[in-house]
This record gives sequence, C-alpha cells and structure tokens, in this order.
Amino acid sequence: MASADDAADLDSSTPTAVAEGEVGSMGSLLRGVASTGAEATLAPGTLLGDQYRIERAVGRGGMGVVYLATDQRLGRQVAIKLGAARSSGALARLAREAAALAKLSHPNVVVVHQVGEHDQRVFLAMEYVDGGTAREWLGRGPRTWRAIVALYAAAGDGLAAAHAAGLIHRDFKPDNVLVGADQRPRVADFGLVRAIALAEDAGADPARTGDTGDTADLDATRVGAILGTPAYMPPEQLAGAEVDARADQFAFCASLWEALCGIRPFGGATPAAVKSSIESSAPALGEAGARVRGVPRHVLAALRRGLQPDRAARWPSVAALVAELRRDPAARRRRLGLVAGGAAVAVAIAVPLALRASRTPPPCTDSAAALAATWSPARAATLATALGAEWPALAPKIEAYARAWQLGHRDACRATRVARSQSEELLDRRMQCLGRARTQLDAVLTTLTAGTATARATAGTALEVLPELAACADAVGLASQAPLPTEPAARVRVDEAERVLAVARAAELDRGRLDPVAKATQALAAARASAWPPVLARALATHANILEEAGRSPAALAEFREAATVALAAGVDADAATSLADLAWALAVRARGAEAELALALARPLAERGGEPLVRRRVLGAAAIVATRAGRHDEAIAARRELIAMTARDPDAPSGWAASDQLNLATVLLNAGRTEEAVAAATAAVEVAEQVFGEHHPTVARYRTVLAASELNLGRAEPALALARRAQADLEAWYGPADAHLIDALETIGNALTRLRDPGAGAVLERAAALARAANLDGELARIQSRLAVHYVGVGQLDRAAASGAEQVRALEQTLGPSVGALVEPLLLVGYVAREQGHLADSRAAFDRALAIAETELGDDHPATHNLRVELGKTLVALGEVTAARDLLGGRAAALAGRTDLDPLIIVETHTVLADALWALGDRTAARAAIAVARKVVAAAPDRRDLPPPVEGWAAAHR
Repeated sequence: MASADDAADLDSSTPTAVAEGEVGSMGSLLRGVASTGAEATLAPGTLLGDQYRIERAVGRGGMGVVYLATDQRLGRQVAIKLGAARSSGALARLAREAAALAKLSHPNVVVVHQVGEHDQRVFLAMEYVDGGTAREWLGRGPRTWRAIVALYAAAGDGLAAAHAAGLIHRDFKPDNVLVGADQRPRVADFGLVRAIALAEDAGADPARTGDTGDTADLDATRVGAILGTPAYMPPEQLAGAEVDARADQFAFCASLWEALCGIRPFGGATPAAVKSSIESSAPALGEAGARVRGVPRHVLAALRRGLQPDRAARWPSVAALVAELRRDPAARRRRLGLVAGGAAVAVAIAVPLALRASRTPPPCTDSAAALAATWSPARAATLATALGAEWPALAPKIEAYARAWQLGHRDACRATRVARSQSEELLDRRMQCLGRARTQLDAVLTTLTAGTATARATAGTALEVLPELAACADAVGLASQAPLPTEPAARVRVDEAERVLAVARAAELDRGRLDPVAKATQALAAARASAWPPVLARALATHANILEEAGRSPAALAEFREAATVALAAGVDADAATSLADLAWALAVRARGAEAELALALARPLAERGGEPLVRRRVLGAAAIVATRAGRHDEAIAARRELIAMTARDPDAPSGWAASDQLNLATVLLNAGRTEEAVAAATAAVEVAEQVFGEHHPTVARYRTVLAASELNLGRAEPALALARRAQADLEAWYGPADAHLIDALETIGNALTRLRDPGAGAVLERAAALARAANLDGELARIQSRLAVHYVGVGQLDRAAASGAEQVRALEQTLGPSVGALVEPLLLVGYVAREQGHLADSRAAFDRALAIAETELGDDHPATHNLRVELGKTLVALGEVTAARDLLGGRAAALAGRTDLDPLIIVETHTVLADALWALGDRTAARAAIAVARKVVAAAPDRRDLPPPVEGWAAAHR
C-alpha cells in the first residue's frame, strides 16, 4: 500500500496542503490558494534558461511553486511550474506530467511549451490560463444544465485526446479543469498519467500494465498504491488495481454529476467509505439535491452508465460518452414536428434538402479511408504469407500504429474544421507530418512484403523506423519549423522527396536485396530539389548513416555536419541533436576524440530541449562510444546503464530494447576489461532475446556471438567456440552459407581456434574475410585481416601475415582516409612483420607513419604512442641507427619509470631498447642503469608472465 499521505482524501472543494510526492490541483496553484508555507524561491526578474523572466509567484504546493513568467523570445505570458525537489517522487511526477502533456496538442488540454532544469530542479513552461477552475466557474453564478454539460463535454474532448495519444490522466476532477477568460476549458495536471494501449476506439480492452512500472520511480509507493483523489475514483483505482481509460471516464462522470446535482455521487470521507458507497448505491443514483433543474434523463442515464462499479459496463470510450451527452432528443423532436405540421410546400422543400444533406458526410470522418490504400485486410493477408512465423508478433503493432494514425488524423481535422481552435496553417503542417508517417509505413510494408530472409529477420524491429506520431500533434514544435511551400509544384517536390526518402530508410530492412546507398543518394537529390529544409536535413542524415553503415565514404562526416546545420536553421532541434550525436559517434570511431566531444556537447542541450526520449537515447548511445574510445570506461558503462533504466521506465518501449541494452552494456564492459560482468550482461541479452524473438532467430545468434567473444576474453576458448558455432549454424539456416551476416560468428570461431592453436583458424578467418570483401564491407574486412595477420604471425607464416596487414591498411584507408587514428594499430603490425622478415626500411616507414598519426590524433602521451616509439626504436637499433634510437627514447624513459597507468611491458621494453642503444654507443654505465630500471618494474609485477626477463637475457648478451 501507499503511504498515508498518498492515500489521504484530498477534498478539492477547499484549499488543501498537498502531500509530499502527491500532485495537487493545478487550478488551485494558479489561483494561489494552495499553501504549504514555503516561500517563493525565485525573485521577480530571475531568468530561466535565458528565455523565461519570472514576474511573480501565483501559487505553491507540494510539487513546488507556480510562477507567472514572460517568454522573452515569443513575447507571451506563461506559467512556470518549478519542482520543489522535496523528494525524488515529486520530481518524477513533474517529469511525468511534462512527458505526458508534451505528447498532446489539443485545444482542451493545457499546452506544455518546454521542459527544462534550473538549479537542479525541473521546471515546466506551460500555457498560462487566466481564469480559474471548473469549480470556480460554476460558483460564479447560476448556470444552465446546457452550459454545464457543454463545458464538461469540451473537457471530455481533451480527455479523449489524451486517451488517443495513449495516456490515462488518473486524477480528473473539477480542480484539474482550467477555464480561461475565453470560456474554453483545458484539462491540466497530468502528473499521475500512465501510458495505455491505443485500443479504446476500436472497442478492444485497453492494454493493461501493472503498477510496478508506473510507480517504481515514485517515493513511498509500491504495487497497489492509491494515486489520485478518492472522491472521484472508481473502485478498481481505490483498490490499487491496474486502471485503464475507463477510470478517467468514471472520474469525469463523478465530476459532472457533482456539477449538475450539487453533491458527489458517492461522498468522499475516506477511500473505504467511497468504495463502499459505490458498491451499494451505484445502480440507484437519484436526482435529489440537484442544483439545476431540467437535467434531461438521457444525460443522467449517461452518467449512471459511466459510474458503474464494473468498468465493463461503462461506455466504451470517453468520446462515446461525450457524444451521448451532446445528443439533444428534444431538438430532434422539434425538427420532426416542423416537418409534420408544416404546409405541403415546406415538405416539398425540406425533403430534397434532407436528401442532399444525407449525401454529404460530416466533417473529419475520412481518417480510415485516408489510410486504406496503405493498410488494409488484403495487405495484411499478403504480409502474413510473406513473413510466415514472424507475422503474428508484428501484426498487432502495425494495427496499433494504424489506429493511432487514424486518431491523429481525425483530431487534427476536428481541431480546425469542428472546434475552430486551430489555424489552417497548423492543420496543413499536421497533415503533412501525418502524410510523411503514412508514406514511411507504406515503404516499410512494401519492403517486408518481399519476404526475404533479411526482411523476415528485421520484421520484429521494422516499425522502429516509423516517425513518432506524437510529433504530428506537437503544435509548438511544428510551428517552429520552416514553413511549408505554398506553390503547388513545390509541394509536389516535397512529397516526392518524402516518398523517395521513405523508400531509402526502408531499404535498410532488406540490405541483401536492395541497395540502401543508391536509394539514399536518390533521396538526397530529391530533397535538395525540394528546397524544403526539414526534409533535406532528414535526407542528409539518412544518407550519412547509410554511408557510415556501409563503410563506403568519408563524406559521411561532412553530411552529418550539414544535416545538423540545416536542421537547426529549420527549427528542428530533435533532428539536429540526432545528427550531431551520429557525428560524434563517427568521429569517435575514427579516433578523432576532440571533435567527437565537441559534437556531443552540442547535441546534449538540443536533445534535452527537444525532450524526445528517442533523441535522448541516441545521444546517450553516442556518449558511451565517445567515452569508450577515450578510455573513460566508467563513464561509458554509466551511459549504458542509464539507457537500461530508461527502457525499464518506458512502458511503450519496443520489446527488443531490453535485450539490445544488455548487449551494448556487455560491449562496453568488455572494452573496460570487466569481462565477468560482460559475460553476465551478454548472457542476459541472449536470454531476453530468446523470449522476444525465439531461440534460433538471427538476432539471438548475433547476441550469442557477443557472448562467445566475452567468454573468449575470459580465456574460456572451448565454451566460446561452442557458442559461436551454434550462432553460425542458426545464421546459415536463416541466410545460407554465403551471406555477410555470418561474418561476426566466423571471426569469433577463428579467434577461438587461434587461441586453441588449431591450424584450422586461418581457413575460417579467410572465409570471413572473403564474405566481407564480397559485400564491400571494408571496416569488417580490416578487422578480420588484423586477426589473420596475428594468426599467421603465430604460426610463422610471415608472408601471409604481411599480405593481411597490407590489406587491412588499404581497407581502412578506403573507409576512413589516410591519416586517422584507426590506422595506428594495423601500421604497427605491418612494421613488426616487416622487421621480422628483415625488411627494415619498410618497417621503419610503417612505424614513422604510424607515430606521426598517433602523435596528431591520439596525443603525445597516449599509451599507443609510447608503444610505437618502442617498436620504432627496435627497428632503428636493428638498422644501426642507435643515436636516433637513443634520442627517441632517452628523453622519455625517466618520465615513464614511475608511471602506474601504463602497461608495464611498455616501460620494460623502453628501457631495454634504450639500454641496447646506449651500449652500442659505448655508454655502458648508462646502459646498465637503464636495464636496472627494467629489472625493478619486472620485480614489481611478478604475476605478468609476458614481461621479459631483462637481467639474465640482456646481461648474457652484453658482457
């Protein structure tokens, strides 16, 4: 159960203190009547985010203080709700309210303009409603039943819009309906909102989610906690059970009943008393004590149905309830009477008019028809045949997206054509956004219809490329974007660019059959021809990502930069943040750390300002890569763990995210050398993926390959080999023996065989290299050639090792350019093999080039840079250039001697090679001093078997 404060009855008819962690009445806060005794913490004139100037406090409560502020950029008044930070639960609920309201754009829902942070406290910048609450509106004078019903019906429209967006309010009451000076009601205080499935309008039972996910981040709450205001809550909510949209319907009916009859239908002393009253009296509610006369029976009957204890007996949706409340039987009787009592000429005129009207459909009823060409039973049947066993899991996801699209289409139309609360320009923007989503859905379904092995493998995650429909209802975000062209021919070019871009994005789902690079190039050309910045920004980002994925062109970096610049200029912060995050990722992979850090620093505030969870995930993922490449492993692990927590908190997260999050955590743990933890994370990833996709799915095989690599890093070659071979078998069964999807499994098998000193390792790695070469995957080819070179060195086949090293360097140059940090390691290998072959000039050339790159890209003090100096010094000694070797290492040896952050082998070999150079120069005293330092380092690390015994070996050779 919840704490006593959480369960207390908050009688909203009088000003009350708000319990810690509880969400109070927004209306009361805006009136300034809620009181906690806390003083206002922001002085007039204070700036929040360089945009909002505080004017004065207008209310305070348990969640914090509400201020009237001026938006200096847009010249408007806003309400600022600043969290009090009295508990993590309070801030969690404030953040939840922000996330909920940000999904909605409806004239009867309070608009959230921005979410930000000030002095480590979350704030919401919202529409300022200067008027009062529905309770105050009712108390200002006599109201007719028609006026009361009309006001609440409009509020019901806002509540229905929330349900259509997948949200439940859970605390609807008169104090959470704000009535502005324009007499328009707005539903506020979504602090107790939760996500629901979009099943209400279809008549299906909305998806149920347990309270564990809902309340895990709230202070002093557990499964079964009572959240809300008991006087308006249905019995299932009072019992602490899971709730759906019908709970809001009950609260709505209780509120309207109170407004019409002057009393609450079930009292409100305690939760137990309310529950008992509901169970005993709901079927026989009467009209005694009505504050207004003449309330029609059909209105009271509609409310009785919505107040039924059994939620299955209530209305199928709030929208259906509101339609019944607006129905006027008397008006229908008046119309019939007019026809029956009129003259013959009246009948003659009225009948044709009625027939004409009957042929004109009411406005905003064409949403299903607008999607029929994209999603239909016939297309579902085709997909079912093409995808086979993958279809049952995908079908309900497509159906839910299609339903949400239709609701968004209907609501966008109604806001302009029915409610008259939205401009034609905003309707145009919303419809264009929805059109883009429909076009992308069509492209995805077309790709999946091919039914290839790759399409079936990606079916489970195919819908993740679809646009977020909530963005199409974001009036503020849409209004900030560059205006759509008005010329018809220009709009045709925009639509064509959107179509070609959708095809390019969908092509990534079936790389084996389609050419994503070619299609993305076509999309970029079409987007440039359209001259509309938002579509150009998306096309640039898509083209850059596909090039990066294919490893084909260094031009990806320039396109990421251009995409971010265009998106910023077009007012699309989310797209700019995504492109900057992707740029940071690509730069980090190229070992251009300083530039990656800058791109990431620019992406972070844009992602926070945009507030979209998917964008924040993208930035966090990039942060993990940047930190890993910089050697900040704890930071990378923290970023991956934060992503895991984000997925756990999101009830709408795709089912596969939990597995991929664990897999990514395993990868950064491996890079950090925390191999045992990496194995645990990879094991969890495999187990979750098996539950989501099935035991033999290629996604599971890929995860199993990472687990094999983790085992190999622990030195457990046999279990690693078994895991990798199982993954190979599943991948071959799915794709066939000559598909590039087998590369990682084959590489891991080859590495395990190398560790086991099995001569068959070379053949397996050569097969993997051939697949990478055939697929033009230069990045993968470079990595495999590195493994092959190490293998061939180990078995003494230096010529083959040299060939593999040379191909690795060529592949990296083709992918990344001639002077990136990623070339340091392969050039090191090339130089080593050349020296072992006796090709000393070639060895020196490779080391010189690698050292120049390392000093520029990695830094003078990087471990890889020090290691290169050691290897170059060995080659210089072998060439007889001992003075150059002494000069290269002598000035640095003393500084390295006391270092604990370097591999001891680097320190030992630095002093050993220096001793060789000094001895050759005749300075035997200095040579012996250098070797003495090496001896101390070895003695301090007796468990390192790879450290050479410098005293005996060197002393025997230098007498």
